[in-house]
Amino acid sequence: MKELSTAEIRPYYDPDNFQSEYPYVFKHNYGVVNQELGKPISMTLPTTIKHNNQKPYNMSRNNLGISAVPVNKTRSTKIQEDMFDYNSVKEILTSVLNNFIKKYLRNLISQPFEVARLLLQVGVFTKHDVSNKEHKLVVNSDLQSSDDEDIEYLIPADTSQSSLDSSNNLQGSISVKPKSRSHRRFSSIETAPPTIEVVSVDEEGSKYKLNPFSLNTLDVISSLFTQDGVKGMFRALNTTFIYNTLFATIEAWISGFISPLLSIPDPYFVDVIHSSDPSKALVLILAASVITAVILQPIELINVRFMVTPTNRSETNRSFRSQISQYSPRDFLCPWSLLLPTINHSLASNGLKRYIPYLLFTQFNMDIYNSPVMYPLITLVTNSVELFIRLPVETLLRRAQLNYLLNNPNCNKTLRLQHNELSVPFGGYYGYFSTLYYVYTGSKPSLDKVSVTELNNINKGLESIFRGWKVGLLHVLSNWRFQMLNNYTNVSEEQF
Repeated sequence: MKELSTAEIRPYYDPDNFQSEYPYVFKHNYGVVNQELGKPISMTLPTTIKHNNQKPYNMSRNNLGISAVPVNKTRSTKIQEDMFDYNSVKEILTSVLNNFIKKYLRNLISQPFEVARLLLQVGVFTKHDVSNKEHKLVVNSDLQSSDDEDIEYLIPADTSQSSLDSSNNLQGSISVKPKSRSHRRFSSIETAPPTIEVVSVDEEGSKYKLNPFSLNTLDVISSLFTQDGVKGMFRALNTTFIYNTLFATIEAWISGFISPLLSIPDPYFVDVIHSSDPSKALVLILAASVITAVILQPIELINVRFMVTPTNRSETNRSFRSQISQYSPRDFLCPWSLLLPTINHSLASNGLKRYIPYLLFTQFNMDIYNSPVMYPLITLVTNSVELFIRLPVETLLRRAQLNYLLNNPNCNKTLRLQHNELSVPFGGYYGYFSTLYYVYTGSKPSLDKVSVTELNNINKGLESIFRGWKVGLLHVLSNWRFQMLNNYTNVSEEQF
């Protein structure tokens, strides 16, 4: 069979002569277009017109060439109808309500532990022993005088029963009330023995002071329940919820506003390791957290005030709306004395947690998908280390905040506290870098000898710097376990 040469083979159509052979048709990016009709040939077929049920495209010529303009408005109309669909609106409202309930219940469960930890971080606690206190001895008998006058004798509080007749070192008081003058003629055998009642001298001042049996978190919560009832365990619940909601909202807004300017995805919704520029995303999420903490510091001061004051005192203003309405414009700014503690606390709370995944991914190419076993273990260790870094910084912040509420003359009058309004005596704040030393020793800086009150303080030692670490570690373990289950489900679905 004779083979044809290349010159003898004619293609189906010659691209160079296509226009001359078919004068009414030319090629375009949209396909083969008929110049006379101004539309693609494929769109003029009867089957296509019948399927679209109307003219699908209008081809109009402009300076750049031919462009297709859709004339079908059914799609846009359907989108508008979906936006105002009752089912869609109902689904959105249901989702918002579910998130609201979940966050509120989460705050409700954690609030007693938050209040107990804050009181342990700022307070001075003494041994639960009545022998260390000065008392007033009141001796009551059935004898009363006819003129109802009390005969009082002053004795020391620690005087024994055998030395009650002594009049030296008078510190206490004995009230003997004879019943009547005629009863004095009776013998002492007929007289009932006196009863001794031990009452603290500073009973009115210590009425609102917590006195737990130990410094365990559960004992402090039990003491809160004994003092204030159920409301004492959930102090500042609504204020805490408002603060957490505002914090998440403002942080997300700042992150979403700045991320387009940096040409990166929003790191609040996209993990740092999945960002197009992880270094910019890391800096942005940390900066957003710090800025939000500084902005909301005035609201956090109200939250701290409600936590350290009892709920059963009528003279204490515990209305968030009343407190915030009496703020002046200057009060909405973060105080200078709280700026450094606030920034350090925000960085300690988020820095290590955000930086370690970024470091593992950029340096070792490790994430939950590449290292499903090693990566969660490193995350658990990281979160535990972050907890023990955050607690001392949080102690400094809480003491600085309470010191501002007690001693700073620039504090708002409605926000300012007195020492007798606190549930626990204030442990003091002596500067940012030296306070931890006095928390550790349980004393205060003084040229003279440390007072007896400070020596009796049992809230000292290394554990006083890390108050709440047990509950915090349980929280870390529970969150880690939940994330493990969630990541395992996601990885299984992706492999499937």
